[in-house]
Amino acid sequence: MTDPGFATHWAKVLERLTSGEMPPEDEQQPTGEDRGAKMQLLSDWIKEADAARHAVTERVSLRRLTRQEYANTMRDLLGVTYVPTDPGNLPEDPSWHGFDRIGPALSLSPSHMERYLTAAEAALDQVLPSDAASAAPSLDKWPYNKIFQGNTDRNPEARKRGRKVIKPNSNLRSSPNAWIKQRVPHAGNYAVRIKLSGLRAPGGNAPHLRIYDAVLDRVLHEQDVDAPEDKPTIVEFTTYLPAGDHHINFFNTEPGLSLYDTPSIESDSVVFLSIKEGREPTLQKLTDEQGVPLVPFLLVDSIEFEGPMRPDLPAALTGLSGDGPQDTAQARQIVTAFAENAFRRPLREAEATRLGSLIDTELDAGRNFAQATRSALVAVLCSKSFIFLVEGDAETPRTHINDWELASRLSYLFWSTMPDAPLLAAAKAGRLREPDVLIREVRRMLADPKASRFATTFPYQWLQLADVGKFPPDKKLYPNYSKTLEQSMVAETTSFFGEMLDRNLGIREFLSSDWTMMNGPLAKFYGMPGIVDAPMRRVALPAGSPRGGVLTQAAVLSLTSDGARHRPVHRGKWVLESILGQSPPRPPPNVAALPAAAKDQPRQTIREQLGAHVTNENCATCHSRIDPLGLAFENFDAIGAWRDVEIMSAGTGEHRPVDASGKLPDGRVFSTPNEFKELLAENLDLFALTLAEKLATYAMRRPLTLVDRESLSPAVIALRDKDYPLRDLIETITLNPLFLRR
Repeated sequence: MTDPGFATHWAKVLERLTSGEMPPEDEQQPTGEDRGAKMQLLSDWIKEADAARHAVTERVSLRRLTRQEYANTMRDLLGVTYVPTDPGNLPEDPSWHGFDRIGPALSLSPSHMERYLTAAEAALDQVLPSDAASAAPSLDKWPYNKIFQGNTDRNPEARKRGRKVIKPNSNLRSSPNAWIKQRVPHAGNYAVRIKLSGLRAPGGNAPHLRIYDAVLDRVLHEQDVDAPEDKPTIVEFTTYLPAGDHHINFFNTEPGLSLYDTPSIESDSVVFLSIKEGREPTLQKLTDEQGVPLVPFLLVDSIEFEGPMRPDLPAALTGLSGDGPQDTAQARQIVTAFAENAFRRPLREAEATRLGSLIDTELDAGRNFAQATRSALVAVLCSKSFIFLVEGDAETPRTHINDWELASRLSYLFWSTMPDAPLLAAAKAGRLREPDVLIREVRRMLADPKASRFATTFPYQWLQLADVGKFPPDKKLYPNYSKTLEQSMVAETTSFFGEMLDRNLGIREFLSSDWTMMNGPLAKFYGMPGIVDAPMRRVALPAGSPRGGVLTQAAVLSLTSDGARHRPVHRGKWVLESILGQSPPRPPPNVAALPAAAKDQPRQTIREQLGAHVTNENCATCHSRIDPLGLAFENFDAIGAWRDVEIMSAGTGEHRPVDASGKLPDGRVFSTPNEFKELLAENLDLFALTLAEKLATYAMRRPLTLVDRESLSPAVIALRDKDYPLRDLIETITLNPLFLRR
C-alpha cells in the first residue's frame, strides 16, 4: 500500500464509480446502498494507503522544522528574533489534512537553502555586530504633529488639544488615520513606545490599536486602549524590523457604534471632536456637545522607536567577545559547543572534523579568527541536523527513537522549539525513556509557559482554523464583521482548548459545555451583556445557550462558509473528519452548484435545495451521512451568528423559520443544535479515538497506520470511566509504546 501507484489506481476506480461510469451501462447495476458501501471502502483504502506512504521510515528519517519552529529555535539558540513570514523569508509550510508538520510533506528546495543561509547571516549579525554603529541603539521620537494623515491641521478642536486623532477604521487595507515613515539603519529588535489615550462610547468597546508595517505586510502590535483623555497611557512593545525604509500605519479597528448602530465612517472623512468651537458641518463628529464619545477613538501624543536592542551573547559564543587566545583550538571549541546545542545531541567525531577543517580553510585563506569562526557557525545553522529532526542511524537500522531524539520529539510537541537543559540532561543520562522519568518531564513541560504554543497550535491545526477568514464575509450582508471579531473568534476556540488542558477536563466538554471563553467583541457578537474588555476569560453560559463546546463556536461555523452563505455540506464534512475521524468519498467530478431559485418562483431554503441529494441515487448514500451533520447548525449564519429565520435572497414569498432537525444514519433524531451535540456525546469513545489519533499524528509528525491505531486504542479506551480527561489522554499517548516508534 506504500506504492504511490496503489492509491492512484484505486482513486481512478473510485472516480469512475462515483460518476456512474462503472459498471458499464450493459452490466448489472448495483443499488445505491451497495454503490455507496463500495465507494466508502475504496475511500478508506486510499486513506490508509496515503497514511502508510507518509509513515514509511527509512534508516534515517528527516522531518524538517516548520518555519515557526525554526523561528522559535533560533530565538532559544541565539536569543535573536526571526520573522519567517516577512517578505523574502521562508515560504508557507504545506498542510496535510490541516497539519503543517507532517514530515514527508515538508520538502526542501534550493530556494529554501538560500533563505536559510540568509537567515543565518542575519541572525549572527544581530548577535555579533560588525561595527560599533550597528551595535549602539538610537532613539527616534515622533510628536503628534509629525504623524502624517488624518487632517489634524484642519481640525480646530484637535489643534487645541494638541493630539493626533485616530478614528474608527475596521479595514487594515484602507487608508489609515496616522502613519510615519521610519528608516531602520540596522536590523534588530526595536522598542516602540506610544503615549496615547483611548476613549470609548458609552456601552461600547474600547478602541483597538493596530500597528501595521505596509512594507513587511505585518501587524507589529495590537491591543485595546482604554485611558482617559487627561490620563494617557504608554503602550510599549518590542518588534523585529529588518534594515530599510518602513511605512508604519496606525489603525483603530474597533468599529463600535459606527458599524453597529450608525452609518459607517468613511476612511477619508475629516474628523472633529465637538461642535462647541470651530464647527464645520461637513466634518465627521466623534463626540457630542458635552464631549462624550459617539464612537471609540484614539488620541496620540507621541511615538518613539529605540534600537536595535542587541541580545546577550549566548554562552557557547562568549569566546568571541575578545577573551581567550583566539586561536584555532579556541575556534574549534566554540563551534563544537555551539553545534551540540544546535544539533540537540552530542557532536559526532566526523562532524567535528569537518567543522574544524572549515575553520582551517578559512584561516588559510586569510580570514581572521572571528570571520573563520563565523563561517563555521553559518555552516552549523545550515546543516540538516539543525534544520531537520533527524531520527535513526545509517549504520544500524532501528525501529525506535533514542533518548536524544525523544528529547526533541517532546520539546517540539509541547514547546515547538529545542529541548531545554533538564531534557538534555535526562537524555544524556540515558533515562528519558523510563516511564517515571518520561511522565515527570511531560508534566513539567505542560506546566511551563511555553506549553501555550501547544495549546494554541494543536487546536488551530486539528480544527483547521487557518480557514477562518479565508473567504472574507460580504460587508453588505455582515456589517458587524471585523478583523478584531475574527481574531476573537479564533481566540475563543484556542483558549477553550487551553482551559480544557489547564483544568484536565473531560473531552465531553469539547462537544457540549455550559461555559466558553469570551472577550468584549465576542460578547457583543453573541449578545452576552456585561463583558466589554479584550482579555479572554471563562464565562458561564445561560441555560439553554447553543454556544457550549467547539462545534457552535463562531470560528468553527465560519470556517465552513464561503463569505456569503453558510454551507451545510461543508459543515457536515468537517464534523465527519474532525470529530468522528471518518473521511467521506470524494464528490463526483464537475458537480453542479445548487440551483438558485428563480425570481418568480417560491423561495427555497438551503435544506430544500439539498433535497436533490436524496433523489440522486449516486449522491444519496454519502449525503445521507454528511448532510444531517451540517443541517444541525442551520440556526447559524455564515459568520456563526444565531438566527431564527432563514433570509433567502431569491424567489417570492415569505422567509421561513430555520429548521435544524435531522436524522442520523443510525436512526437517532434531533431538533436543535444542542440535541445534536448531546447525541454526539453519547458516543464518546469514537470522539476519544479520533482526538487521540489527531494528537498522535501531531506528536509523531506523521499519519497513523492501522497498526498504530490498534496499538493506541486499548490505552485510550481505558480512560472511559474517567470521561477521558484531556491531560490524561495526552499523557497516555506519550507513555504508549507507539510514541517511541520512529
